[in-house]
Amino acid sequence: MDVTKSIDDFVMYGVDKFVHAINYTTGHTKKEISNTLFKAAPVLEGSGMLYSSSNPVISTAIGLPFCVLYLGWSHIAHLKNETMEELELKALESECKDMNVEKLKNDNKFYAYLFKGIGLFGYCSSFNFKEPEGYIVLMTGHLTRSLAHNVARCDYYPPRKNVVKRAYEKLSETIEEALVPEPKPVPIMSPYLSNNFNNF
Repeated sequence: MDVTKSIDDFVMYGVDKFVHAINYTTGHTKKEISNTLFKAAPVLEGSGMLYSSSNPVISTAIGLPFCVLYLGWSHIAHLKNETMEELELKALESECKDMNVEKLKNDNKFYAYLFKGIGLFGYCSSFNFKEPEGYIVLMTGHLTRSLAHNVARCDYYPPRKNVVKRAYEKLSETIEEALVPEPKPVPIMSPYLSNNFNNF
């Protein structure tokens, strides 16, 4: 039994349910969800780096280059998500597996566990600091980035109307059907029966 595969399957089962729930309620695709997380990650990571030291000069000198690095990483991830969605749609139309998609998913798997490992290790290490707040925010950003990479690995869910719009449309259809009067049955008598009745 491959323990690492079992752990990964368990993690991705939860992530897939998370993506499916958001897709069902909001209509967003995994690309949109992943990109939103990639936007949030550098905000947390940059904030954590800027407040990682009580000395503002040191924090700024160290934090600013990392802020640029994290923003650049997220931008590249956005572009890869765009490419992946295009390839997935083509693969669905042709009903063939695209190996470029599989490569992108494997890359996302590697980075997801890389940032997850850094984030969890950082959380455990943060308790050794006198002022761990900035470090905790930084690690939260890493875990957010890890989740974004895992979301990108999920199966493709097509865009749909959000649950409010679907409920409104269903309610409108129900009201329209209720307002339409029911057709009344009209008795029809065949000419043969009509002649027989007249003979009586």
